[in-house]
Amino acid sequence: MLSLVPRVFDVLNFFDVNESREIVDRALKETSESHKMKRSSTGATGYSVNSQRTSENGFDTSGKVAMAVKRRCMTTLGFDEYHESFTDGLQVLRYNKTTAYIPHLDWIDDPGLRENHDYITSKKGTNRFATILLYMSDLDPSDGGETVFAEGWPADVPVGERVGKEEALRSLRESGEVDFLERGTWQEKMVADCRSRLSVKPRMARAVLFYSQHPNGEEDHASLHGGCPVLSSVNTKWAANLWAWNGPRVDYAGAPINPKFAHKHKNKEKILTQADGSQRVTFQNTGVDPAYADVDFYYINEFWADFSHGSPEIAVNTYDGHEWNVKRRSDGKRLLTWVIGRGDRKYHYEV
Repeated sequence: MLSLVPRVFDVLNFFDVNESREIVDRALKETSESHKMKRSSTGATGYSVNSQRTSENGFDTSGKVAMAVKRRCMTTLGFDEYHESFTDGLQVLRYNKTTAYIPHLDWIDDPGLRENHDYITSKKGTNRFATILLYMSDLDPSDGGETVFAEGWPADVPVGERVGKEEALRSLRESGEVDFLERGTWQEKMVADCRSRLSVKPRMARAVLFYSQHPNGEEDHASLHGGCPVLSSVNTKWAANLWAWNGPRVDYAGAPINPKFAHKHKNKEKILTQADGSQRVTFQNTGVDPAYADVDFYYINEFWADFSHGSPEIAVNTYDGHEWNVKRRSDGKRLLTWVIGRGDRKYHYEV
C-alpha cells in the first residue's frame, strides 16, 4: 500500500522484463493509424490533441503478451472471468525530455449528460473504476517522469514536514534543475508537485494499481494524477496502462444507456426481449486446424479477443442475430462467421 487517499498500491511480481520489451517492440512496429505510436490524444471518443498532454501513445489490443497482461489485470482485480467489454486496449506510452501529462482523472466525465452512454456509476452506469500502470524503463531519481497524485501526500513524510506548492517551486528554481523549462509554465509547476506530493518513480517491470471510483460507485476525485515531465535527454520513459471498467463499456453489448436517450433504444430493446433472451455461448479453438493457428475473434468488426491456437475458451452473453467472426491476424481476412439464431441454437462452437 502506497496510499489510502487516494488508494494506490504497488503490485509485486506482476510482469517481467521480457514481457515489457515485447509490448514496446510491438508498439514500435505497429503501422495502423488507430493503434500506432503518435501524439497522445484525450477524450473518450475520437482523436483530440491536448496541449497539456505532450506524450506519445499507441494501443495493443490483440498481441499475445498484451492479452495475457490484460487477463492478469482483471484476475488481480478479482474478476472470475475475463470480458473484453470490461477493458480498454493496453495503452502504450512514451515520454521523451519535457513531455508530460497534466493531472487528470481516468474516470470519464459527461458534465452535460450529452453522451449516449450512461457514465454515472453511482446509479446504473459504467465507467473506468481502476487503472493498472506498467513501467517499462528505468529512470534515475533526477530524471523525472514520475506518476504524481496531486491530491495525495508521501506516506513517509510527517504532516508537519509537508512542503507546499510555492515552497517546492521556489526550491526547484533555486536548484537550477529545470532552467531549460520556461518559468511559470504548467510543466515547471508540475515538476514542483512531483517533488512534493505523492509520486511513484518509474522502474522497469514495476506495476501500480489505483482506483478511480469509490466502492459505492461515486467518482474518486483524490485519484487525480499526471505524468511528470521527463528531465533527461538520455533516458526515455516507457509505460503502459489498462483501464478496467465496472461493467460493459461504450458500444458493447449490455452497456447502459443514458436515461435521457432511453426512448431512442426502446424499439431495439423490445426486439431483444421478444427473443428467447440472452444466451451464454462459448467459442473454442481446438488447435487442430492449422488454418486457425493465428487468428482473432470479433463481434462483427469489433475486436473481442485472441482466438489463436492455445488461447482460452471465450464465453459471451449474446442474443439471436448477433454475428461473431474469426479473422486471420496477418491480413484481417474473415475465415469464419457464426450468427446466433433460434433455428440452429447452440451453446458451444469450435474450430
